[in-house]
Amino acid sequence: MRVSIDTNILHQEGYMSQSMRLLQRVINASSLELILSEIVLREYETKTTSDLSAKAQSVKDNLREISKIFARSGDDIESVTDFNNGFTNYLPELHSRLNEMTKTWLKDFKVTILNPHPGIYEQVWNDYFSGKGAFKKLKNRDDIPDAVIARSLEELISDGMPLIFICKDGQLKEYMSNFPQVRVFAELAELIRSKEFVDILGDLDARDMVIEEFKQVIGSETFLNNVMKYFSAIESDFHYSYWEDGMIENQSELPLPAWRGVSAGGPIVSSIQGVEFGQVSCINPRHYVVTVTFNASLPISFVGDYADWIHAPDDVKRSIEITSANGDGACEFMTVKRAKILGEIVVHLLESEDPKSLLIHSQYIGTDDSPLDVEFVPNKVIL
Repeated sequence: MRVSIDTNILHQEGYMSQSMRLLQRVINASSLELILSEIVLREYETKTTSDLSAKAQSVKDNLREISKIFARSGDDIESVTDFNNGFTNYLPELHSRLNEMTKTWLKDFKVTILNPHPGIYEQVWNDYFSGKGAFKKLKNRDDIPDAVIARSLEELISDGMPLIFICKDGQLKEYMSNFPQVRVFAELAELIRSKEFVDILGDLDARDMVIEEFKQVIGSETFLNNVMKYFSAIESDFHYSYWEDGMIENQSELPLPAWRGVSAGGPIVSSIQGVEFGQVSCINPRHYVVTVTFNASLPISFVGDYADWIHAPDDVKRSIEITSANGDGACEFMTVKRAKILGEIVVHLLESEDPKSLLIHSQYIGTDDSPLDVEFVPNKVIL
């Protein structure tokens, strides 16, 4: 099985999401080859480096503001200045660690890199001026990276061998779907749930009967209901769950148009309905993952236009709370919306356990002596 992913999928998953870990298991079993266009890696590295620099600058700016607060009162806090200087000196190490993480991931996942040759760039420029290939329209500069990815993959599949391509971008996805030997998925999770992938994992698990026993217990109604009860407890996983902008779909369903900053907090536990669990997947003999979906109400925050709120019907106004305003028309709103929630239940066995004992331990998750470490990993919210 040959698999390639687009930049937006790498941004969404990062290097070590649960789906990525399952991918790695199949790679290590020599049942999958991960192929990446060079430009995907460069785009990902550029964005993570840029994000790190932006957040670091924000920290430094806030530290300066803290210093000003005390300076205006006649008190010079040297420790704040020392911390700022220390943080500045530490930044090169953080950037270096980002580079090392990339090298480690490429090695551990045995990634094959596609390096476009000059002929591919010539094709891309022809597409750029004609609006063909992966371009939405002619001379659309934003599509150049996608066009390079498309032409690189097109050359790869010229050998006639099948390829699975995972991509969210509409035009790139549509273009690659035109090739009969290419299967396109919109999410890495879709590949993980596919029959072909599930069969490979099943074959790997069947080689170890203990893994099969653990999967059977973890996938049982008793175990999973106990896990959901733990997540629903006061200040447990659901309480601290958080979804950021790129994880929230159908934002047009919000009561007012959102400019930016859409995020969601943990679901209201009493509103949870329609819980459905997926298959149990084994990442290693002590690490298991189960997908879960349910419907619930949850708080949604977003930045929008005060004028939109002013002209909204009364019922819309009543459903929205203004949490802040900057005086220039931009407001931060909060509303409660019903949504479909997708996530993963991650189970780590901290000690050697008998599979049958897990049902007993599942009643005491979160206690100090529990041999189970169970976590809810938010995936997606569909409004």
